[in-house]
Amino acid sequence: MRRLSTIVGAAVLVALGGLGLIAPAVASAAPGATGGDPGAVEVVKVSGILDPILADFLAASIDQAQRDDALAVVLRIDSSQSVVDDATLVDLARKIHASAVPVVAWIGPSGSRAEGGAAQLLATVDHVGVAPGSAIGNMGPTVVPLRWWSDAYLQHRQVLGDELLGPAAAARRGLAVAPEKALVLRNMLLTIDGFHVSAEGSTPATPIQFSELSTTRTAMHTFASPAVAVLLLAIGLSLLLFEFYTAGIGVAGVVGAACLLFAGYGLAVLPIRPLAVVLVVAAMVAFAVDVQVGVPRVWTAIGSVLCAVGLLALYDGVPTPWPATIGAIAAVIVFMVFGMPAMTRSRFSTPMIDRTWLVGREGTVVEACRPDGVVRVDEALWAGRGDAEVPVGTPVRVTGIDGVICRVEPI
Repeated sequence: MRRLSTIVGAAVLVALGGLGLIAPAVASAAPGATGGDPGAVEVVKVSGILDPILADFLAASIDQAQRDDALAVVLRIDSSQSVVDDATLVDLARKIHASAVPVVAWIGPSGSRAEGGAAQLLATVDHVGVAPGSAIGNMGPTVVPLRWWSDAYLQHRQVLGDELLGPAAAARRGLAVAPEKALVLRNMLLTIDGFHVSAEGSTPATPIQFSELSTTRTAMHTFASPAVAVLLLAIGLSLLLFEFYTAGIGVAGVVGAACLLFAGYGLAVLPIRPLAVVLVVAAMVAFAVDVQVGVPRVWTAIGSVLCAVGLLALYDGVPTPWPATIGAIAAVIVFMVFGMPAMTRSRFSTPMIDRTWLVGREGTVVEACRPDGVVRVDEALWAGRGDAEVPVGTPVRVTGIDGVICRVEPI
């Protein structure tokens, strides 16, 4: 399944590349990744989930710094999850470990985290600085070979695997953390050999260049976040179902298709449970059954359950983004219970749809009318409404048409 996801992700990337929506990895950085000043310090922003786009950008930035003969590379890290495969993480660690340009890391600004794969990469850098309020740890299963780890990481890897350590605790345990003065970025830069400031000491004399993902690749990086991907999946499927019951192809269909395209990329990058995706699609089919008759019934309830289970179980190995997931479930259910039936009744109540030929026809109640239910007339199911409760199996006659609802009375 992981190989299938990779193939799907590659196909989406090729399609987006053909449309010009994404740029090559080497062009994804700011000025520092496309050519910089010799002797400059490259500050590379590593933020969000460590996915293939961010990993390629990080590798390209280190390669470019070596070509430019930079003084050092500073990884500005705020990453708590990694979704790249083990081989990619090992290759990235090897590149950092073997870099001719010194690579240091700063976990900042305040409130940042370095966990999972990002925390393991820190084992291979020259030294680490932790901003106030930031933390390092929760490394997970060891992937990066221990021969590249610093002595401090080797000594305390079990601690890092179990705890999130702030700057003071990390320094006390000797976890390759720079001196106490290196907790903010400016002081972190002062720990780099060869970095100079002006005679007044207020401005850097050594050039500093900041690099981050380009706008297009930042968008793709965002699509691969769990919260955004689950929202795009729910929105895309809902809009396509809405478009199916409207006349012609409109904005909803185009937006829904685009949402599904970007959700497909995100889900191809993230570890998911394919069965959960099947459940979400099945939920839309169940919703469609009741949308057809214009009345929420048992199929709406089944669709709601399938949708909730599918979205809650969507990710495998990535924490569920609860606010986004609960919001997506609630929005889909409200839309299917209130929005879609109203839209269907509005569409089929126009003069172009003439159902007066049903008046006088006889049928049978298949779902009790209290007062709304479902009746079978001429071997077709119709939304029915009685003046009083009409039990299942009662023979009825159609007395009038109210939009898509047949008014009936017992025979």
